[in-house]
Amino acid sequence: MAQNLLIGNLPALVENLPYGIDVFNCGETKFHDGIVRQISLITIESISIERSTSPLHSPFVTALRRVSEIESIQFKVLLDDGHIAKGECVATPAIMGDSLEQIDKELRHIAIPELLALKNIKEEDFLDIVLNLPICNSARAAVDFALWGLCNEIKSLSIKTDVTIPVCDISELPNLLDRRIKEGFSVMKLKVGHETLSDLRARMEIIAAREVSELLIRIDPNQSWSIEYALSAMNLLGDFADLIEYVEQPLSRFSLDDNLKLKQSSDIALMVDETLMGLDDVDRIIDIGAFSWANIKLIKAGGIYPALQMAKQLSEAGIKVSIGSMMESEYGLCSAAQLAHLVNPLSVHDLDAAWWLKEKTVRYENGILKT
Repeated sequence: MAQNLLIGNLPALVENLPYGIDVFNCGETKFHDGIVRQISLITIESISIERSTSPLHSPFVTALRRVSEIESIQFKVLLDDGHIAKGECVATPAIMGDSLEQIDKELRHIAIPELLALKNIKEEDFLDIVLNLPICNSARAAVDFALWGLCNEIKSLSIKTDVTIPVCDISELPNLLDRRIKEGFSVMKLKVGHETLSDLRARMEIIAAREVSELLIRIDPNQSWSIEYALSAMNLLGDFADLIEYVEQPLSRFSLDDNLKLKQSSDIALMVDETLMGLDDVDRIIDIGAFSWANIKLIKAGGIYPALQMAKQLSEAGIKVSIGSMMESEYGLCSAAQLAHLVNPLSVHDLDAAWWLKEKTVRYENGILKT
């Protein structure tokens, strides 16, 4: 297996993450089953793959896609001492360009054989192992979190989160907005498309009319705006600047340079999402100087180990980091919550995916995800 140059610097990169994150804590570790294990070297006994489907209570609609159920792949690792850890991922063809069939095939025919061939693995080797697997990042994320769970406690957490208002008819917006306010959410992600500027203004006026203290809106066009439309939209949104925390990924992920024009045209902060697909994108995101925020997701990053490195580099460059997720099942969402807790446990993250599930065991109380 080829040596990855990043791994030698990883402990130094992550040791000063916010709130004193300790990523490499193999040794005496207390797991969620209450058992304390001495883990210094790991040998994998077996690996299995399962699929599950989780229906949503209502469609999740963005400028890119419409989702009514979540199909997940679970990647379960059994150690020779009987301990089991699990990772999970979903396919997002409109964003990652992958499919469940591709992910399943890569896990079964590439990841499993390579991992089973390894003996006496150390956690400090995990990033090197994960990054060198010739698989897509969605599959990589499932492998990564399973490995992370072998040496880290999966904690029950309380993490502040926003909630999404999907792309909808303007007539539907008041009811969608009021339901979320009633449930205690004060930070909301408003999904929009390339609509008329008058319709965009109408949406913002409906939100502004709500007498809710500390209501904050995150505008997310999901790459649907052209630069010409975006310049006009940002000017319009300036009338509601007190309500808006940021505008997320307004332009195509391939139109990076145009984001600088947007920054120069408006005081409203920009967040990068789909342009930030992994470690290789971090330097150019920093260099362009257009973004005040970054949305890191496990599936885009390829797992928690590369995500922590991304968070470290972006934070050092002065870019605020928020943790999000794809539309994932509870376990995938809880994995993202672990990352959010490590990166910044006090921020309001973007972890509402499980809120959309028809059936769930996690809870959302007054804008707080409780796993």
